[in-house]
Amino acid sequence: QYSYQLRNYDIDELQKLANAFDDMGDELNGTIRKLRHQKMKVESVLAALNEGIIVIDKEGQITQINDFASDMLKLKASNFYQKPIVDIIRAEKFQKLIRRAFEEAQYGATELIMGDMIIDTMIAPVGNGHKVYEYLIVLRDVTQIRNLEEMKYQFVSNVSHELKTPLTSIQGFVETLKAGAIEDPN
Repeated sequence: QYSYQLRNYDIDELQKLANAFDDMGDELNGTIRKLRHQKMKVESVLAALNEGIIVIDKEGQITQINDFASDMLKLKASNFYQKPIVDIIRAEKFQKLIRRAFEEAQYGATELIMGDMIIDTMIAPVGNGHKVYEYLIVLRDVTQIRNLEEMKYQFVSNVSHELKTPLTSIQGFVETLKAGAIEDPN
């Protein structure tokens, strides 16, 4: 308990030492409060994101995951901590992404198809310079976006196909008229 104050001493040197301990306890108490506040803030941000966040260590084991990622991957809390990420997400593209990120310690991205979902996956090293401490994996469900892109492509394709037939007919009539049919009333 860092808030506990030492008692008063008659010996001046002991009193100075007690005061130093009290000051140090106050500083530690303040630092611990700040760290708890920062931790709560980070956890709140991670929980509020509409993206899956996974933190893995240098060995590839999951150290932190937000609820969105665990829901997306259909994981239960007891099933993933301290387990290798490559045992949980077995897609070959993901395995390559992880290997390359570990070997080169750099950013990487790929798109995975998992069941009926299309997941945009990004991995980034966390550290300073060439010293990597952890890796941050961001998972984003882009299924709806890809479906809308496919619908747009199909719409444009269908419209262009439907316009080709009347345009071909009109072009044929114009060529007939240019060839001299304009002078022939029949």
